[in-house]
Amino acid sequence: MAVLRVPVEQLSEGELWLNEEAANYVARVHRCAVGDLLELLDPRQARQASAVITALEGRRVCCRVDCVVVAPRCAQYPVTLIQSLGKSDKVDQVVRDATVLGATRIIVLTTERSVVKLARRAAEERLQRWERIAIEAARQSGRGDMPRIEGPLGWKELGPCLANEAGPKLLLDVHAEQPLTLALGTDRRSAVTFLVGPEGGFEPDELVQASQLGFRAVRFGDFVLRTETVAPALLGALLGWRQSAG
Repeated sequence: MAVLRVPVEQLSEGELWLNEEAANYVARVHRCAVGDLLELLDPRQARQASAVITALEGRRVCCRVDCVVVAPRCAQYPVTLIQSLGKSDKVDQVVRDATVLGATRIIVLTTERSVVKLARRAAEERLQRWERIAIEAARQSGRGDMPRIEGPLGWKELGPCLANEAGPKLLLDVHAEQPLTLALGTDRRSAVTFLVGPEGGFEPDELVQASQLGFRAVRFGDFVLRTETVAPALLGALLGWRQSAG
């Protein structure tokens, strides 16, 4: 039987009382008992440890944590995904898929055609939600770390965020002449940044801004993909291409 993986924060050796969410997951969802083994992971710090449940007190769960080690299964190469803000739960889906497919940074971008316009407090709450989704996706997939998530940001805020980004910056456009594979070059381990547009695509002035930030348009396939479909298709193709190097 597989050991239950439980995400926690500030993982350290010794006695650890799980936070409310983790305790509920262990005691109520999975009905664990004293003496059961757990695998605790802190995806923000890419650390994990084996632990044993030592006490169950109401809704509280205490564990004895063994040696904390670097998580062995983490994203190998830097991949930044800039995803335009979409309606409903589309970004939720993108964050979930991008996490299990190895993205190391996700930036949510507000564009002129973004249907959703978030006030500051709502934006902060949405960011917290995306981080929780990434943590859960990391737990389920066996990933030991998680992507850094930022946003929603505007175009003026995006530029400074990309100042230290290495590797090619690519904007997905079905009408572009250059295919993705040629734009990536020959170094399968290099950093790469992808920019995905909203429903309906970017406005002309936004394409100019993207060009000024160093993005160049590339073609990925012959068909128009939904904005929430681009990331998993793209990152899956990138993952396969990188692993084919041996």
